[in-house]
Amino acid sequence: MIAPFTVYAANVVLVLALAICVVTDLRSRHIYDVVTLSALGVGIGLHFLGGWLELQSSLLGTTVAAAPFLAAFFFGWMADGDVKLMAAAGALKGWPFALGLLLAVSIAGGLQGILWIAAARLRKKPAPKHLPYGVAIATGALVSLLVEYNVV
Repeated sequence: MIAPFTVYAANVVLVLALAICVVTDLRSRHIYDVVTLSALGVGIGLHFLGGWLELQSSLLGTTVAAAPFLAAFFFGWMADGDVKLMAAAGALKGWPFALGLLLAVSIAGGLQGILWIAAARLRKKPAPKHLPYGVAIATGALVSLLVEYNVV
């Protein structure tokens, strides 16, 4: 079982990475590798400290969280930074958190898309072709964290 300190550290790293990625995604439509890959490495490293079962949880969480986004990336529907951010979240929180994360991010992404289209129509502008999906990932991850700790 993973030690309480490592759970706390994983949560802090996840929230920091999400915050940084939201800012950069909104400003420049880019999620930086230095943030996502560092968070991914910390997640796998923290779970490694918890033993083989925790490492398996981290690797499975990484795969489950990133695989659908990787498929979307190959079709050109998603950017690589979004895939790596989901992988990092999966690595930091492990399995089965990654399943709830996928659901929450999908809902947040759908709502974000609807809101961005509605805002464009209100301003009488064309609908956006690209959305900063890091916002949806961060929203979904934060909701998942709140659910995990029975806040919501």
